[in-house]
Amino acid sequence: MELIGYYLRVGDVFREASTWSDLGKIISYDDASRAALRLSSFHQAYLLFKKGNHRMEEIGAYKDMADVHPNTGKLDLAEKELLQVLDKYHKIGYKELQYTYDLLAVVYNKKQDQMTRPGKTIH
Repeated sequence: MELIGYYLRVGDVFREASTWSDLGKIISYDDASRAALRLSSFHQAYLLFKKGNHRMEEIGAYKDMADVHPNTGKLDLAEKELLQVLDKYHKIGYKELQYTYDLLAVVYNKKQDQMTRPGKTIH
């Protein structure tokens, strides 16, 4: 957090955003108890990348936010956000979409699993 404060003081929006993103990435994907911190870190990175007009990184941070939701049971939200990520990538001509499609496949698989289990609901 000290490093984030330093970048904030010196006005280095890109490095501040990158540090927030790195913080989110070091929190284990399957650590549900820290999912809110992970999401918050990616959200802060997203806002800062957007503020700094760093479009690729902004979209990447948004994708990272969407990646948190499957582990918190918010599959519909994850699907919606990942489809938005694909749309944004298409609009800027970005071609490396396989990782986003991978995440979307995870969401669809989890939705399918929930649909085959009686008494389970999709969020």
